[in-house]
Amino acid sequence: MIRSSASKIRSLLKSPSVEGKLPDILQGNRLSHTEICSLLQRCVKEEDIIATRCLHCIALICRFNSTSVHDYLIRAFGSCGSLLEANLVFCGVSIPDISSWNSIVLAQIDHGEARRALHLYYECRQLKRFKQRPGVYPCIIKACTKLGDL
Repeated sequence: MIRSSASKIRSLLKSPSVEGKLPDILQGNRLSHTEICSLLQRCVKEEDIIATRCLHCIALICRFNSTSVHDYLIRAFGSCGSLLEANLVFCGVSIPDISSWNSIVLAQIDHGEARRALHLYYECRQLKRFKQRPGVYPCIIKACTKLGDL
């Protein structure tokens, strides 16, 4: 599934009409917010870093500045092993919501960055704007276990 989606994205980027101008991709080939999220969700499953990077560029140019797009980008970069890019997306979110915080915490834990995950978790808790989702607690316990704190 993602292979054909990734091929679609790559063919858009290599289109002769584009000739190095990424915004031209959007003429007649505009992806909707729903399509971007759906493709990013597939990138998470398939761990396709190239498609994730292409979609990130398209999302930036289309100004898809929604929480769901950011969350999928964080998850996709995390699943592809690129914590740097996941962190960059997270830092680019003007006001992260609880979903964004959970996405970045989970990405850190999945890649063995338990101390960083706990730091982010405590930082989020200090904001006192959010109620933690029950799904984050097993991850925090996992991070503590990895650090030997339990």
